[in-house]
Amino acid sequence: MNKKCLIKYIIIILLFCLIINRYRTVNIYNNEYKIKNNICFVYPYTHKYNEKRNSYLYAHYNRNNSLINTRRNNFLDKQNDNVTDYIYGLNSVYSVLKKNERTIEEVIVNKNIKLNRKIHKQNYEYIFEELKKRNVSIKYMEKYKMNELVGGFPHNDIIMKTNYRYMNNYKDFIKNIKQLPNKNNIFICLHDVYDNMNIGNVCRSIFFFGGHTIFLKKKKKINEKKNTVKIDTPILHSSVGSSEFLNFYHINNM
Repeated sequence: MNKKCLIKYIIIILLFCLIINRYRTVNIYNNEYKIKNNICFVYPYTHKYNEKRNSYLYAHYNRNNSLINTRRNNFLDKQNDNVTDYIYGLNSVYSVLKKNERTIEEVIVNKNIKLNRKIHKQNYEYIFEELKKRNVSIKYMEKYKMNELVGGFPHNDIIMKTNYRYMNNYKDFIKNIKQLPNKNNIFICLHDVYDNMNIGNVCRSIFFFGGHTIFLKKKKKINEKKNTVKIDTPILHSSVGSSEFLNFYHINNM
């Protein structure tokens, strides 16, 4: 092997190593972070650099995650005393319009919204057509202000201001049990399940299998009356809008 071929092989190997190090990915709690601008030459102490980089990303992830959770919790705490429900997310807004039981005050839309996306194009068309039919006012806002409005929850460039849905008391269900249809009587009771994301995921499964009623043991919030238990907005969002079509009953002695 002559010197020219040897030099070529060495250059190819070095370039390959640079590409690998530049696009190295780090998995932290199933969240992938691509290390960009990470050009480091191959030498015996490269692993030490990567360890420092990994620890930095780990700390950065934890810090950002805690800040997001704080913002979201503050938003939910404010909503306890608020009469207006801020519904965020394309599927949630779509379901509310489809069910047509709430009173819509206003819809907030991102100034730079992209309506020509193939995935959500039909949903956006339906939403804006319905808003036009019902003469609902549309307010255009910058995205960072929308993020602040809903505490950093993902909103898909659209937020709806409307009234809350409330849970019924289980005694009302017992009174009207004879009037229920004979088919598809699927009732789910969730005992000591308080996380909104988990409740939303269960709602999605219930709706898929043809159920229509869910019983919950809800923790009483501050300044919340006994018979006015709100259905939290994250339940609607995590259920991809399916919870809007379900009946909710609260029961404490499950």
